[in-house]
Amino acid sequence: LWCLYEAQRAWELRRPLQLLLDGTDGGSAGPSLALLVAEELHKLSAFDASASVAGDKIKIWHQVMNPSVQRAFPMAKFKAQFDGSQCRIRGFGPSWFSHFDSKVSQLLATPV
Repeated sequence: LWCLYEAQRAWELRRPLQLLLDGTDGGSAGPSLALLVAEELHKLSAFDASASVAGDKIKIWHQVMNPSVQRAFPMAKFKAQFDGSQCRIRGFGPSWFSHFDSKVSQLLATPV
């Protein structure tokens, strides 16, 4: 989830996003590998993304959820609806992150 958030922040701040890989001497990935990674990232949603710490995931989810949902569920209220990593809010799902997912998809659609 952090990587999707960082991609979105780069887009918001109008900063370039460059795919770097181990073993490339600090250079960027080749076009075919970059395309493959972009295609896979395009399938991701903030809802399905994982995080190593459940509390971090909840905080990031709240940061990137659709504005209308964010207004309906301030952070304290949203956080209180979780039992571990399970949310008790009826209807909680990918649609709550559609704006964020769209922005990340737009970013990833730009030439690498």
